[in-house]
Amino acid sequence: MNQFLIALIGGVGTGSLYAMLGTGLVVAFRGSGVINLGHGAVAGYAAYTFNELRTSGDLYLPWFDIIPEWGFL
Repeated sequence: MNQFLIALIGGVGTGSLYAMLGTGLVVAFRGSGVINLGHGAVAGYAAYTFNELRTSGDLYLPWFDIIPEWGFL
């Protein structure tokens, strides 16, 4: 029973993540009429960041790219 609950919680979490990504794609497509491929890039960056934090505990941000973008805000 314990393994079932763990699998159920993990499945609900994964399913909700897929639902949020799918909803974001649909809302962006319905609003603009263009498929936004940026969702995949953000999801890939989030997966890479999670993997780095989980394996090494250190997070190296691309400051050479982030700081110039702050100037445009």
